[in-house]
Amino acid sequence: MGLLEIAISQKRDFAAIHFSGDTNPKKLKVHYFLKEEPYSIEKVLECVEYFDGGGTFFEAPLKRAQDIITEHKKFTTADLIFVTDGEAPIGDKFRDKFNDWIKENKISIYSILINMGGYSSTATLKEFTKPENIFKLTDLSQEGQDDVAITIFDSI
Repeated sequence: MGLLEIAISQKRDFAAIHFSGDTNPKKLKVHYFLKEEPYSIEKVLECVEYFDGGGTFFEAPLKRAQDIITEHKKFTTADLIFVTDGEAPIGDKFRDKFNDWIKENKISIYSILINMGGYSSTATLKEFTKPENIFKLTDLSQEGQDDVAITIFDSI
């Protein structure tokens, strides 16, 4: 909801891609919030309450984001905020093509790792996100939490 609120205040279009262990990008649920279309609190709640099952697979949501940004002119200047509570390997071929696309299209990626259990690693996130653009949720629960939150939201 915080990211949607930022998009609204900046008069930007917003798409939330929900992912789990599904490997087919086209099967992933996407909620669109377009600045020229009114939407209700019910639509916002539907988005934030949506749960796709479980599991973690990174390639499908990254590919879906790439497709949305490439196919919809509204999102050609989009930032990609990748929020996960887990880790999943990505193939070398996918990673290389995706990173080339990021550079060619000047896409900024920010990753937020919800690592409250302390078991998740940022290793895979570093394969497609600059290290300075990776944030751990546990960092928000420690000293200096305001500085971390400000850094995250100033970046996007």
